[in-house]
Amino acid sequence: MCITSPTGGGKSELMRRVLLDAIANRETAILYTNRTLLLEQTIEGLRTAGIPFGVRSANHSDLYDPHAVIQLSMIQTEQSRVLKSKQWEMFSARRVLIDEAHNQAAGTAVELFSRHLEQGSTLLGYTATPLGIGHIYRTLVVAGKNSELRACGAHVPAEHYGCDEPDVKKIAPTKTGEYTEGDQVKAIMTPTIWGRVLEHWERLNPDRRPTILFAPGVAQSVYFAEQFYRHGVRVAHIDGEECWVNGERYTGVAREIRQQILSDLRTGQIQAVTNRFVMREGIDIPELSHLIYACLMGSVMGYLQSGGRVLRACHGKTGCTIQDHGGHWWRHGSLNEDRIWSLDQDARQYSQTRMDLMRDKEIREPITCPQPQCRRVRNGGKSCPYCGHTSDIRMRAVIQTDGTLKWHKGDIVKPRRVEHRSDTEQKWLSCFYRTKKRGGTLAQARGLFFMENFYYPPEGMRMMPKERTDWYHKINAVPTTALHTSKPE
Repeated sequence: MCITSPTGGGKSELMRRVLLDAIANRETAILYTNRTLLLEQTIEGLRTAGIPFGVRSANHSDLYDPHAVIQLSMIQTEQSRVLKSKQWEMFSARRVLIDEAHNQAAGTAVELFSRHLEQGSTLLGYTATPLGIGHIYRTLVVAGKNSELRACGAHVPAEHYGCDEPDVKKIAPTKTGEYTEGDQVKAIMTPTIWGRVLEHWERLNPDRRPTILFAPGVAQSVYFAEQFYRHGVRVAHIDGEECWVNGERYTGVAREIRQQILSDLRTGQIQAVTNRFVMREGIDIPELSHLIYACLMGSVMGYLQSGGRVLRACHGKTGCTIQDHGGHWWRHGSLNEDRIWSLDQDARQYSQTRMDLMRDKEIREPITCPQPQCRRVRNGGKSCPYCGHTSDIRMRAVIQTDGTLKWHKGDIVKPRRVEHRSDTEQKWLSCFYRTKKRGGTLAQARGLFFMENFYYPPEGMRMMPKERTDWYHKINAVPTTALHTSKPE
């Protein structure tokens, strides 16, 4: 079973309650994670809750207790000591809990989970983005939505600002939808990007509320931290190997230094922290109020996981600011949106389906205010609610690779050229069966049709899917009952 709820929806508390119930019923349980910061946060959470446990991690040998009925485990340590060197026996657990389940759906994780299932264990995955995990989980439980969390006071609303974004026409996402670090660096680190990031941050956050910045790479994260520091900002950088704090570099980082940085961020002694990925998931700092995307997150999972860092409510916090230099505001939508999830989709299919809905005008494209001193994003209307500027023209400020700024006007996602000619259905069926023979998807069959005919066939023809999401599944995996089998009226 997979339990999903947005960041701040209480997944950690749900896991603690499952562990307490396991103790009450004298059952063994193990909780898997794959990130050091998440493990350290979970350790503190269980200590606070008074739950006894052992830790199976190379970095926490002092907490190793093979006889404890509750275990916290790092996937990497299990791979090394259980599967490879066989130094340890696999822990026999009645209940298996998987934190950030979307990140533990391949390789070592799947092997371990399969062994647990063979032992009769129950698997419970927890994630805010249940995509690409349908091969592990059978049931999806939606434990909360963004609108519900705002209604009960667990979330604050996010205010999006569509700042200058890079030109991505010359780079392509990987199969997962993400961009490589090298491509991101070329797109983001243009001759003028730094000044624009700082300019927008100082304008949008004059009080210097606690800020988190996501950079395209580790070196670029350090660079941003250095530039913040030169402008009088108390700042730190964190990665998996070292930390950089107000001009001082710490290598071979002990967990105490990382914890001190996070503590100082909560109290305001540090005003901003930069990173590449290590703070994207599971970090619980409700005081964070400003997020900077100085990167490209092609996958909706990375976008929602990182954006969730600033949505949590706390005393005195009425909202949060999203400073977007990656075009995520139109590519993935608002962090305030309620999402509809399906275990049948991966991140790429989810994003492609959303783009189709925008292309067919079933999802309204957002508008960003063209005023240089604003750039507030809104869903519609002629007037900007922030500055009052009147304009309903959709515009994007795109930075070219030479650092110059170019305005893109009009719809972001252009509608397809659709025609219905006398031989359209015959040609579509030809593309359908050829693509099926090659093991392709319905969307690939549609793309083949366009390449050969320079227009798209209309929806509803024979052997087209009844549900939009099936376009991105392999034809051989879509049952005939899910396809149109008769000519449209």
